[in-house]
Amino acid sequence: MSGIALREFYVNGGARKNYLECADGTLTNDGGQLTFNSTGIYTLYAVLTDKAGNTVETNESITVYTVPTADIIAPSITHTDTPITVTAAFENSDNDVTWYIAKDGGEEKLYINYCTGSLRTCYNAAKL
Repeated sequence: MSGIALREFYVNGGARKNYLECADGTLTNDGGQLTFNSTGIYTLYAVLTDKAGNTVETNESITVYTVPTADIIAPSITHTDTPITVTAAFENSDNDVTWYIAKDGGEEKLYINYCTGSLRTCYNAAKL
């Protein structure tokens, strides 16, 4: 794209700013890679200006989420006749959790294939 200047901006509920104010990375006339610094809905704008001063603009909205974390605590040893308590904490997510168990290093299967009972999940709890 010889002779065309590319300017990149973002909007996150406010005025346009340079993309480097909210993300790390590099954008060129061919694109590039960005890593956003915080959650939110961003609109990335590309404004192209030719040598005659004509401009064309395009944009794309991006929703950025925090990476979820998960932690579970369960005893490392038990007997077949002893119920165990499994404690779980998931942060930055309110999605449903599917529980799996792998027996003797084998294939993962839904937990109900190996045990009875129910598993309760705590969301956005302090890390255990």
